[in-house]
Formats: sequence, C-alpha cells, structure tokens
Amino acid sequence: MTYAAQTMRSTATSRVREKESREKAQSGISDRMNKQRWIIVIVAAVLFCLSELVPPWLYKCESGYGYPAGYPAGYHFIVKPPPPKAICISSDPLPAPLPAVFKDSIRLNVQRTILVFLTLGLLLVLKNRRTNLHLVFAFLALCISAVGLLFLGLMIRFGI
Repeated sequence: MTYAAQTMRSTATSRVREKESREKAQSGISDRMNKQRWIIVIVAAVLFCLSELVPPWLYKCESGYGYPAGYPAGYHFIVKPPPPKAICISSDPLPAPLPAVFKDSIRLNVQRTILVFLTLGLLLVLKNRRTNLHLVFAFLALCISAVGLLFLGLMIRFGI
C-alpha cells in the first residue's frame, strides 16, 4: 500500500471517529458515570457500612413473659452490644432473668432495603441517557424508599 493510500485511509477512519464522537456528544450518551452518580454511590456505600457497624439491637425475654417479640435496645456498635436491662416480667417472687440481647434483623433488613431502593432511584434519575421507562422505575424506587422510611420511622417511634 502506498503512502498516499495509507494517508487517505487513516483520514477517513479519523473522520468516522470524529463523527461518532460528535453524535455521542449531541445525544448526551456517555460511557462513564457522571460526578453526581459517583457521589451517590459513595454516600450509599458509606451509609451501608455505618448501618452494618452500628446495627439496631433487641432485648428478648427467655421466660415468655414481657415482650414476646422483643423490646428495642437502640443502636450500638457491633462489637459492644447494649447492656441487658431488667425488663422481663416474671410471675415468680424471684426477680426475672435478664433478657438476651440480639441484633434486630428485621429493622436492619428494612434499612438495607430502603438504602438499595433510594440509591437505585437516584441513580436512574441522574442517568445520562434517560428514557420514560427509566423515569418510571426511578419514581417507583423512590416511592418504595419513601414508604420504607415512613415504616422505619414508625418502627423506631413505637418500638416495633
């Protein structure tokens, strides 16, 4: 192949690439995540780590009296559970045994679900190339996370 043919071929290839990049820029398509989406992912990861390091705890009475489903013990560091309180009720004249302390898996799973749906909804809203279907799914995810936040607030307020 001669030098002139190689030059013409590389020029034609570069023109095609320039045209494709211009079309991408005009249509708003980007292969990379934008800065706002990265911030959302990082904040979600930090919140997830915090929720795992400081989980909700639950007191459960072994005797069957008192709070059968458990009584919330608040949020404490994972390696330092809350100290047991004398909340168990006993029909014996002797004092009731101290309750066992467990992680509140229901509340922790509700927190995880809220965080996943909130992150998904925000990422879909801030997507570079949005379609109506993406916006519908984003709206649904944000609505589910809002209902979950209300439910979590009620769980915390009423000690469910």
